[in-house]
Amino acid sequence: MKTDSEHPESDQIVPIKDDEDVDPGSKEDPAAPVGNSDASEDPVLMELAKLMAENEGLKDQLLRTAAEFENYRKRVQREKEEYLKYASEGILRDFLAVADNMENAMAHLEKGGDYSSLKSGVEITLRSFFDVLEKKGVVRLESTGKVFDPSRHEAIHTLASENVPAGHIISEARPGYMLNGRLLRPAMVVVSSGMPEKEPESEEPKTVE
Repeated sequence: MKTDSEHPESDQIVPIKDDEDVDPGSKEDPAAPVGNSDASEDPVLMELAKLMAENEGLKDQLLRTAAEFENYRKRVQREKEEYLKYASEGILRDFLAVADNMENAMAHLEKGGDYSSLKSGVEITLRSFFDVLEKKGVVRLESTGKVFDPSRHEAIHTLASENVPAGHIISEARPGYMLNGRLLRPAMVVVSSGMPEKEPESEEPKTVE
């Protein structure tokens, strides 16, 4: 009869202690998430996505602003060209009345009108011409007898004068004009150099007796 000691060791059952179980950390929990956490929950990535969206919005806004400014620039350019094209419309319309007066005077002359009628027509035309200039702010300079002013007058000659003091204007060869207080054209004038120099009296030779 065989005893227990005669059984081979392979037939013995060795119990496993609870504290010698496999490390719980090595056990796979089917409920635990696999890998890293969801990228959408990463605050850095979320902030980056937000900034990228804002950047796209700003880029779109910039393109819209640039397009609006380009349209505005083109519209202003067209309006400027239109204004410059017709800026003289008003004054030209006024000068048409002057041209009408000139044509009437010429027609009267061709019909054999007398000199006095022609003179009257020219005077009317000239007066209407200056009326147009004055309405547009053009004023004629009064130069004769005034002190010579290089900012308004252009001296073309100097003459000695007994009646006009030195540095004053004797006469004007071409009138000057002001436009709304600004010089439009200087007057060409003759300026007095003062009293003429007296020629020394020649002494009569004395006769020797």
